[in-house]
Amino acid sequence: MKRTEMISSVVKEVSNEMYEYLLSGMDWMSAEVIVNGGAVQVYIHEVPAACEIADVQVIVLHDDNEHNSPLLEDAIIKALPDWYDMKHSMEREGVLTA
Repeated sequence: MKRTEMISSVVKEVSNEMYEYLLSGMDWMSAEVIVNGGAVQVYIHEVPAACEIADVQVIVLHDDNEHNSPLLEDAIIKALPDWYDMKHSMEREGVLTA
């Protein structure tokens, strides 16, 4: 699987999970996506603050446990939808109440 295909696959699955977590009224989420040669773990939570901040952590785990992928992790973070953008979009659509 090519890098762009893998990122798209992870983003699609995490986006679906994000929607379900928001629909359940959660202010955090965690997801694990199994990919070729390992897994991608994503953790997102709302940070209590005067403005809307979501902390996003992505960890790429390789089957051999010897590789690190900070550039891939960063690329996945940048490709993920914004937590608050999705939340507000769902509120505008009437799926969530504000």
